[in-house]
Amino acid sequence: MKPYPKYKESGVEWIGKIPERWELKPLKHALKEIISGGTPNTSNSLYWSDNEEGIPWVAISDISDSNGILNHTSKKISMQGLKEKGLSIIPKGTLLISIFASLGKSTILEIDATVNQAILGLIPSSELKRDFLKHYLINIERNIGYYSSSNTQENLNLSKIRSLPIALPSVPEQDLILKFLNTTTNQIDEAVDKKQHLISLLEEEKKAIINHAVTKGLDSKAPMKDSGVEWLGKIPKYWDVKRLKYVAIVQPSNVDKKSFDDETEVFLCNYVDVYKNELISSKIDFMKATANKDEINKFLIKKGNVLITKDSEEPTDIAVPALVTENFEKVLCGYHLSQMIPNESQLLGAYLFELFRSKRFNTQFIVAACGVTRFSIGSYDVTNAYISLPPIKEQQQIVNHIQSETTKINQTINKIQREIELLQEYRTALISEAVTGKIDVRGLA
Repeated sequence: MKPYPKYKESGVEWIGKIPERWELKPLKHALKEIISGGTPNTSNSLYWSDNEEGIPWVAISDISDSNGILNHTSKKISMQGLKEKGLSIIPKGTLLISIFASLGKSTILEIDATVNQAILGLIPSSELKRDFLKHYLINIERNIGYYSSSNTQENLNLSKIRSLPIALPSVPEQDLILKFLNTTTNQIDEAVDKKQHLISLLEEEKKAIINHAVTKGLDSKAPMKDSGVEWLGKIPKYWDVKRLKYVAIVQPSNVDKKSFDDETEVFLCNYVDVYKNELISSKIDFMKATANKDEINKFLIKKGNVLITKDSEEPTDIAVPALVTENFEKVLCGYHLSQMIPNESQLLGAYLFELFRSKRFNTQFIVAACGVTRFSIGSYDVTNAYISLPPIKEQQQIVNHIQSETTKINQTINKIQREIELLQEYRTALISEAVTGKIDVRGLA
């Protein structure tokens, strides 16, 4: 793509040169109105609302979760709360920008709402298209630190937002740039969606491989028998079926993150470590804590242990497993987790890990999880779960097979994820180049 015929210096280091006919001005001169927000007293229940008549109240977390279009907020305030803080209801279609913490994050309101003090509503004048401003804010997000104040966290204020420099083409030229960006970014987004769908299919293929291997084995000609367990169905005739408690110790951890002077310093393998890592190794940066002697003796994790999540905000995040791949001297199983120690003469930890990765096996724990805003699985449900139990030698063969097949799929997934990253980087760069005039797209729209 070619550049504009002529450029001039903008006088702003991070903007650089701009097309000769573009005009650089403070953002305040291109805006019709800037609307600020606030937070009603959180201890006064009369200011907040749980019903449909409540006024949506936007926090930064709502912007972060909105993916560019905000049509829902996690909290609502009452009309009394609105009046108490002197807040305005911002109309649908307004562009919002965050000015504290997550600097420069923006979204478009799809509902009438009010905002907290960390967010501003920007209503452009007739010389600035809203979507051009949105793209421009996305572009300057990386450079907005030039204008922030920092003590414990970076932030902007209304004065600094008003003074942000913006390079403006004419409105007809903005329309051409937006037309080009809409077409091109839609094409990129469609390509990303297709690749993400392919990843979903590959993830399902992995699950199918695991499900079949731990319930039917590797020999398609093996004689089968009824397992007597509904979810398990038929299994190879020579396999056994046992409750987990007969082949493994299952112990929910009570080691919390607090530290005490009279206890021994240790490291904790916590919920996030298990949730984000299938394999627990020394590569993980475990948090420091303390524990007493009994806790250390009981919850020290060792090679072959399987750790699972026992509490979570979503039932689908219950019984997520991770396999401990090495012996540790000072790492304990942390709170919100259960530790399983297999009887290695009957059950391999690696096979137990694959069982918990099996959707057919794991679904029983999702169903058994209880809770409203937070879900948990009791020890009884875990210890009394039935497992399919091949001979030890075959367990290892099954583990090897799953690892071999899923490794190939993971390599393909990693390649596709890198392709998605490159497309998203190209999308960001394209928007940046177009809204700052580094490329001339007028003839491409």
